[in-house]
Amino acid sequence: MTGNSNKMPKKKNSKKSYAPNTPPNGKAFMISALLIGSCAVSANMHASAQSEQLAGTPTAATNSPDPAKQAQRANLLKIVEQCDESISKNPKDFKAFVDRAHAFYELGNYGLCAQDLTWALQLDSSDPRWYVWRGKAYAKSGNNDGALSDFNKALAANPKYTQALLERGNLYLALKQQDKALADFSAVIAAEPQNEAALEKRAEIYKALGKISLAEKDLTAAINSTPKAKYLIARSNVTKDSQPQAALNDVSSALEMDPKNPTALDLRATIFGKLKYSEKALDDLNAAINLSPLDMSLVFKRAHAYIRAKQWDKALTDLQNCLIDDPNNSNYYLARAYVYHKQGNELLSEQDVKRAQFCNPTLPQNINFDGADAKLVTQN
Repeated sequence: MTGNSNKMPKKKNSKKSYAPNTPPNGKAFMISALLIGSCAVSANMHASAQSEQLAGTPTAATNSPDPAKQAQRANLLKIVEQCDESISKNPKDFKAFVDRAHAFYELGNYGLCAQDLTWALQLDSSDPRWYVWRGKAYAKSGNNDGALSDFNKALAANPKYTQALLERGNLYLALKQQDKALADFSAVIAAEPQNEAALEKRAEIYKALGKISLAEKDLTAAINSTPKAKYLIARSNVTKDSQPQAALNDVSSALEMDPKNPTALDLRATIFGKLKYSEKALDDLNAAINLSPLDMSLVFKRAHAYIRAKQWDKALTDLQNCLIDDPNNSNYYLARAYVYHKQGNELLSEQDVKRAQFCNPTLPQNINFDGADAKLVTQN
């Protein structure tokens, strides 16, 4: 087989057929399934394209111009081919199904991953790991009922299986069932007090519930376990209102570990603003925007920093760029109206107030930027 021809191979008169519970020939199944992109592939499907076409099929996990990711993709496709060959020789090769499922998962083909794990589980269902793994694949492909069923099967086999509890907690969290998610994450932490993932997720729930001290406690435990930048950022985000100086220390430590993290720079700029360090806030926002120039939320925050610093022309430039990106945003018009008012241009200010009110009818009908209504802009 070569890559010089773009023609599809002619169909043969005879077709192989497979019993419902029998896996199809490895390469035939893989190539056809990936080209079609289906999550439920007929067991009777046979090869209809060359392997070179498969290599060009984009996937969620590795569809990137990054050479390292392209190399990763090529390696995963090679693993799939090797597993195909093994399965074609021995349709009961459990390891080949599991290895190919792993490759499919990394390639972003979650439906095919789940199907390979189904065949693997038909061969050997004694290890609950494969139910957890298939549950993750189901969750990724939107089959939440299938995912929950698999996590429950794993826990029926081993009620203390923390990975199953963690994944079920993640599913409950995605389904906005916070109480059930909280119970699962707490069960993981009871068994493994330094489980970073469970601590982080439980802190997320505590923060959403307004239990800030409990969220801070969990994130501190995660930091003490492994002082990673993301946990420092998360704790800083939790404490920025109640303990801004402590939050500043955390996010600054995170930036020492990861100086080009736009999320950390944005957060530190917010804290600098709370502490009235206007120039430092602007420095961090400029750095964040240089890293993420298309993030208009950062540009809007910088406009507010310029407003607090009374740098009206610079604020106006940022707000005009924001409005080019989203001409229906009432907050952008209102902020620009405030800047025009401060510059003494009442006509343009009134026009922008009307535009803001049109985009957001809940705004007050009479806005006085010299009075209490100034906080509509300055408190953002």
